[in-house]
Amino acid sequence: MASWMDLAPDLNLIHSPFPGAMAMNQGTMEGDRDGHRIGVRQIDEYNRTARTGITLTIREPLTIGLSIKASASSRGQTHWFWAVFAGLFLCGGIGGAIAALHPGPLVVCLVGVIVLWAWLAARRAQARQKARAIPTGDSDLDRIFQIEAKKPDRAAEYMRIPRVCELLVELAAGDRELAVTDRKITLNINRMIKTSADFEKELRNMSELASLLIAG
Repeated sequence: MASWMDLAPDLNLIHSPFPGAMAMNQGTMEGDRDGHRIGVRQIDEYNRTARTGITLTIREPLTIGLSIKASASSRGQTHWFWAVFAGLFLCGGIGGAIAALHPGPLVVCLVGVIVLWAWLAARRAQARQKARAIPTGDSDLDRIFQIEAKKPDRAAEYMRIPRVCELLVELAAGDRELAVTDRKITLNINRMIKTSADFEKELRNMSELASLLIAG
């Protein structure tokens, strides 16, 4: 596995080391791919494995107010996890208060109520997003992507292009985070990419998607 500094020339990108020359940070890479501007960075977060962030700036921005976001398949299950978590607090607090004949455990109930309120608020926000979403006509795609646009008909035309859908699905595979707007395609991958072949695959897919959006 080579460092990004070694991979950059093969990818026709320019490497910039992280300020301070931290050994654990790969720095950044920048350059052009098929006329689109490419930026690669390392995403560091507390108590989480470093990730790879790739941004492609589309050379000819769209004008439809497009917003395509990938939603990990487990996100809906996460909402239910918090509901169960709130239920356990409520039941535990009430049960403790009854068993001990003391109001102290009811504080646990308050925590459960707060968690439950947050869960309901998240569900309402999700419902509003779904109401604004543009259906693709494919239930599998609708579960993966949240699609919005100021010009819905124009956005729906993109989703009727098979290759566009194929590229979106490939880029969003697994628990990645993908966002597509009029100006950018942003991909966050939950690991550090350290091979030229892996980078080439992602950059090629992003570049092809950008070109199809321009042509479409």
